[in-house]
Amino acid sequence: MDPAGVRSAYRLTLRAISASVMHQSRSTHAIRRLYGPTFRGAAQVAQALRDDQLQPAERTRLTGWLRTWNARVDETLKMLLNSAQSHGLTSKITRNLSHIQCMYMDIEDYRISRTHGEWDSQRPDEDRQRLIPKPKAVEKKKEEREIEDKGWGPLSQVILMAENTAGVHLGRLTFNKEMRRLRGKALRR
Repeated sequence: MDPAGVRSAYRLTLRAISASVMHQSRSTHAIRRLYGPTFRGAAQVAQALRDDQLQPAERTRLTGWLRTWNARVDETLKMLLNSAQSHGLTSKITRNLSHIQCMYMDIEDYRISRTHGEWDSQRPDEDRQRLIPKPKAVEKKKEEREIEDKGWGPLSQVILMAENTAGVHLGRLTFNKEMRRLRGKALRR
């Protein structure tokens, strides 16, 4: 499969995602964010396979990976089609994936919004010092982050087991660039 084939599969998956959640915009957006990293990785592999100087062993490994990925995308599309047509188990899976991703986006939005103080140029200098996080507050936020990450770890393991059992892709939780940028700013403060 070449990069154009990956792009075509991605577009088909996006349409299937929208249909599987009955074209609800928030759910569609959430699930689309889950599937982006999977397709970006496949596009990188497809692009690497176009390199003429690739070693034969590496070419064989990447071709096998891409073949497995393609089979999983086929199964994922079948699951999404079934979810769009019936209200059974597959519909519950896509609904729960949407809820998980929406909850994750809300948590990240909350983390970013609460770490930023508002700048007021009219405040005296001693009041401005309150905007600088205290060491205990920074440590507490770090502990909260670790606790939340420990909660997501087991959930991601369950999702990986389900993917491997059913031979489908269920997506990956990721940060978007804006969240990553704001999060980096907040942590540097």
